Amino acid sequence: MILAFVANIDAEPSVALFPNPWQQHLDGVLILQQRYHGRFSENASVLYAITADAPHDVDRTGTLRYRALKPDEIRVLELSPGKWDDPIAGEITHVSINNPGEYRAISYVWGSLLPDKKFHVDTPGGKIEITASLEAALRVLRGRGGILRLWADAVCIN
Repeated sequence: MILAFVANIDAEPSVALFPNPWQQHLDGVLILQQRYHGRFSENASVLYAITADAPHDVDRTGTLRYRALKPDEIRVLELSPGKWDDPIAGEITHVSINNPGEYRAISYVWGSLLPDKKFHVDTPGGKIEITASLEAALRVLRGRGGILRLWADAVCIN
């Protein structure tokens, strides 16, 4: 059983899914205050959560789940600098299609995911799995001095 908790519907909606709510109530994590009202303690086990202002959310495996784009937005990867052997890291940001700022566009959706080796981009919101060809391209493109803004189809289109 999963309990869906929806809050602030009129202002800034948020949703959280809690597994096994009855057990969480028995454990003292879900506190029922009155009919249809309750609260969770901070150590509640959450399966999935997202708020309107959260940039993205993460599933239980640590994989980034993309936040929906507004009609006039695109995603841009802000690739962090690093040495060749450093992990690939960056952040997905939403920018206006009308004023996105400077970025480079690359197409690396092609190429297969290698079953014996996993490649990913570490983001504050979780990992994004990528192909070996994109991983190699990101290693070559990133510098050591600053953030590189990229639109890469394999990462920016969910």
